[in-house]
Amino acid sequence: MEQIFSIIRSVLNRWKLWTILPLIAMVAVFYLTRSQLSLYVSNATLNINFQSSKGLSLTDDVLQQYEINQYFENLIQLTRSRKNIEMVRLLILKDHYLEKHDFIEFEPMDSTLLDSSKVMPVIHELIEKKQMLNMLNKTHTEINFLLKRNDLSHEHINNSLGMGRVGKSNYISVIYEANKPLKAAYINTLIIKTMENLYKSISKHRSEFDREMFEKLVVQSKDVLDKKIKKLEGYKIKNNVINLSEHTKAIVNQVVNMEVQLSHLKEIRASKQKAVERILRDYSSDLPLPINLAPNKEFIKLKRQLSKAGADLVKNRFKTDSGVNIKAKEAEIDSLKTKISSQLTRLVTDKPYDPKQTKQEMVYRLIGYQLDVEMAEEAIPVVRNEIKRILNYAKQFAPLESTIGSMEDEIYVAQQGYLILLNKLNLAKTVAEGKGEGEIHIVDLPSIPLKPKPGKRAILIVVSGMVVFLFIVVSLVLIEVLDASISSVDRFEKVSSFNVIAAIPDMNSDCIKNGLVKTQVAEQILYQQIKALRKEILTKPAEESIILWLCGHRMEGKQWLASKVIESLIRINKKVLLIHGDPMDGTIPDLVIPTLGNHPFEIMNSKKSGMLELTEIGLSPLEIMDAANWQELFKDLKKTYDYIFIITPPLEKTSDWKEWAMFAKSAIYLFRANKTFQSIDMRSMQMIMDSSLAKIGAVLNQVDLEKMENYVGSIPKRRSRIRAMVKHIIVRDFGKVKDQLVQRKEALN
Repeated sequence: MEQIFSIIRSVLNRWKLWTILPLIAMVAVFYLTRSQLSLYVSNATLNINFQSSKGLSLTDDVLQQYEINQYFENLIQLTRSRKNIEMVRLLILKDHYLEKHDFIEFEPMDSTLLDSSKVMPVIHELIEKKQMLNMLNKTHTEINFLLKRNDLSHEHINNSLGMGRVGKSNYISVIYEANKPLKAAYINTLIIKTMENLYKSISKHRSEFDREMFEKLVVQSKDVLDKKIKKLEGYKIKNNVINLSEHTKAIVNQVVNMEVQLSHLKEIRASKQKAVERILRDYSSDLPLPINLAPNKEFIKLKRQLSKAGADLVKNRFKTDSGVNIKAKEAEIDSLKTKISSQLTRLVTDKPYDPKQTKQEMVYRLIGYQLDVEMAEEAIPVVRNEIKRILNYAKQFAPLESTIGSMEDEIYVAQQGYLILLNKLNLAKTVAEGKGEGEIHIVDLPSIPLKPKPGKRAILIVVSGMVVFLFIVVSLVLIEVLDASISSVDRFEKVSSFNVIAAIPDMNSDCIKNGLVKTQVAEQILYQQIKALRKEILTKPAEESIILWLCGHRMEGKQWLASKVIESLIRINKKVLLIHGDPMDGTIPDLVIPTLGNHPFEIMNSKKSGMLELTEIGLSPLEIMDAANWQELFKDLKKTYDYIFIITPPLEKTSDWKEWAMFAKSAIYLFRANKTFQSIDMRSMQMIMDSSLAKIGAVLNQVDLEKMENYVGSIPKRRSRIRAMVKHIIVRDFGKVKDQLVQRKEALN
């Protein structure tokens, strides 16, 4: 979110760029287009009648969509071709000499060099032969210069001409722009006319080419067909083949009939043989056939019972003491008679059977069946041999039939190709004699415009201003986005190894100069940050009262910052000794404390706050005196001073800070804002981290006040109500938005 505000502030602070430069661009375009001529546009519409039937197409196909697009593109390119535009130029000049228009203006020298008696024959010859001006000819060169001076060059006509297909229809829109309405309509008419003539000429030439090509192809196809027919006839004569197809058909029919006859003979043999075997098996027993004699036996039995019962009845009828029941006997006799009658009826209904006659008939049949079997066995080999003979005979016709069939297929293909080419030849002749494919019709004649084309001057002016404005704004945004400098506390802490304990504002920032932030507000922020740094120092124990002020580069402002902290400590009755050991950086700051000396021995008996200035000596601590003396000196100084600040040279230049670190216990790291964080800064921080020093923290110096709100909170600024409300909306502080609206409403009431 802070980056968004930073980008907005960066753009707003450079408002002169995105206001003045677009205005300058708009004024420049306004000035450059002051002499822009009015243009009149003539419109015309053409219709292209495409071939829609396969039968009437030389390619035997209907034009596809991509082919139609290509056709339109070819037509547009033909209209824009140099030859077509050259014919238009010559016709314009010709009509001028015939006094049909006054669109061409002659200079005094032109009337002499380009006399009509001299120029008209040249124009007639070029138009008739459809040739272009030859720049090697002097007269042609003068004509070209004349047309070019009157805005009739190839480039000018081509740029003024507009052509395009209307949607996906078969219509073409043709427009032409000129500085006069009649001139626009006149030139547009000539362009369409010359295009039609040139298109017809090309189509005629193409049709003649197609006709000649198809004539050659028809002759070649006829020769090929005749050769194939002669080859087939010669092959038939050579192999004595006449009507091979009928002959083959007869052979096939004969083979089929013989196969049917063979199958019939096999069936006869099988069936007769089975009958013979059955007869022989049946007559091998006593009875010739299986006969049921049970009815006869039953009839004889009943007859005997009837005879016995009758005898008993006669015998006992006349005996009175026989004890036989005569009625029962009579009933028995009646019953037997009934059974005999029933059995007799059954025997009568059966067929009579004569064994002798049946046996004789079966013998005749057996002989007949045996004769049929023998005849079938004799006929089957004969039929098989006949089938084999016919098949062997037919084998000699198989190669002939295959060869002749291939030849006939080739002849059929050649005939079809010949007929197709003959049809195409007739169609090509018809096309050549007619208007050809893709006939062009003028639907709307070129119009005479009544008013000029709306100018684009106002649009150009506005667009130029917008383009410059957007370019500047985008450039500013990209600069801010791609800016890798450390401009805020958040950015520094992302790359730093230390936490920020204080952020010192830049008292010379633009927001203070232009009055956006008052000086008193900036000084108050500075004072509070110095107090925050003082608080961090006061929390350190007495054994860590010797503090190194470190930085990676020159001009980081550690002398100025150290002096401000010393002033703050003196105000709370703290004694502070400042050892200035950086001979490479700037001048000595103005302090409220005096300079106590230029050598360590000069401050041994000092009892008040002050500064030991070692910048003039230009020696390292151990070069000034040995470590034991420094240890003894610092031991004595700590008895007098609450804090001892040591300002060391930059870490990138010397290693003096390591010698000072032998005596100090803690360190503060300084980094100046609006500077790119480099690898040397990372190495410097890492060296401090690897040392035995206690790290109080880092101080980010000279921070732009507008980029400190994320660290110190909201900064009072001179903002309009709209800007303030937009900011609250962006940070989603809707409570303050509501409060501002309520205050606004109360102020209006």
